[in-house]
Amino acid sequence: MPNGARPGAARPAAMRFIMLTVLIDMVAIGLMVPVLPALVGTFTGSQANQALWYGVVTFAFGIANFFGSPIIGALSDHHGRRPVLLLGFGALALSFFVTAIATALWMLIAVRLVSGAMQSNAAVANAYVADITEPQDRAKRFGMLGAMFGLGFIIGPVMGGLLGGINLQLPFVAAGALALLNLLYGYYVLPESLPRDKRRAFEWKAANPLLALRGLTELKGVGLLVAVIACSGLAQVRAYRDRMERRRFELPYDTDGVVVKVDDLDRQRRLGAASRTPRWAVAFKYPPHEEVTQVLDILPSVGRTGVITPVALIELISMP
Repeated sequence: MPNGARPGAARPAAMRFIMLTVLIDMVAIGLMVPVLPALVGTFTGSQANQALWYGVVTFAFGIANFFGSPIIGALSDHHGRRPVLLLGFGALALSFFVTAIATALWMLIAVRLVSGAMQSNAAVANAYVADITEPQDRAKRFGMLGAMFGLGFIIGPVMGGLLGGINLQLPFVAAGALALLNLLYGYYVLPESLPRDKRRAFEWKAANPLLALRGLTELKGVGLLVAVIACSGLAQVRAYRDRMERRRFELPYDTDGVVVKVDDLDRQRRLGAASRTPRWAVAFKYPPHEEVTQVLDILPSVGRTGVITPVALIELISMP
């Protein structure tokens, strides 16, 4: 980029490129949302084990992404945005295809670890937009990028539900194909946004997510903003729980509450949890309601400790 050139003017099509790239990426991720719990369920023998292992699979992605994102971001500062984005697209495609052919739970957990570590395209995409945009236009362009994230998460789950109704593995194959499309699109169309003279050496210190969190707390006014966002999230959880309770009798009979994944102990206390040990989720149980049922079958269920417990399959006879 010539000295004094405006970033936005130097690459007039770059914003369109990165927006389409993010849209395809988010659609690919959203495709698996409706079917991943069911896929985990094919490897478990009960709903309790399904919930447990789905939490493990989800946690594997989250923890790998937490530690992988700053590393990927630091690598993009050193090597440029484009090669790191392409690496992420390739790893994402591979993770989807392996998920589609997975034959055991450990494969799902392993591939989600790899996917979480490599799928840090969101952070690099934001850095890409910052590279090509003047400071006064960044808020608008970050908003446009956020719209693509949201649109992708709207389209993806809908497509995933439709494809999952045909075959449980089909959404993962489709997601992998979209990720490959993104790889080809990025390779032939997406330009590099970070000039060589603005790149910096890779440092492990800069890739430490804990230091990044500490740096966040040192910014003036950010603590209040984080508190507002947290309270907003808690209010949404409460509203969702109340809405689902009002629809209780429209739901299947064995739906007895709402489970919300919460990793922060303080937030768990605000939601009503009394335990001193952090848990992955807080469960809101519906008030008890007595109805007439009949036992269809009794099946053995093997718990985490190896204990076999009889589980009764019941059918509702009457319900308002």
